[in-house]
Amino acid sequence: MMARLRKHTDKYRKKLLTTARNATAGLSGMVVMRTAVDTGTARASWNATIGAPVAKNVYVNKDNPYAVRNKISEVINRLMPGDSFFLTNGLPYIRPLEYEGHSAQSPAGMLRISVAQWQQIVDEAARGA
Repeated sequence: MMARLRKHTDKYRKKLLTTARNATAGLSGMVVMRTAVDTGTARASWNATIGAPVAKNVYVNKDNPYAVRNKISEVINRLMPGDSFFLTNGLPYIRPLEYEGHSAQSPAGMLRISVAQWQQIVDEAARGA
């Protein structure tokens, strides 16, 4: 009886973790893809971390056209229950992009409109887990 209970508990624990990771990936992906692109620096400078925010910027330019950025999915795959996940961008113009409509590509920003879809993202992640 205990073995069966443990099996069910492990199954649901795994499903909850998968749902949390998939929802986090979905929201992060929305934010990144909704970030306006001129040189690609703003989009490349989103940093995923666990435990504390890190604002490490990646500058994309003609000398560095294929800048390597933080691998968001790798960080999300390390998430465990109780962890704090951060998605940060330290560029000085990220706030004007988000709040002041500084880009015709993303006039309503990227964070606020993505976070407004959080429940839908979680629901979809739960159905897919």
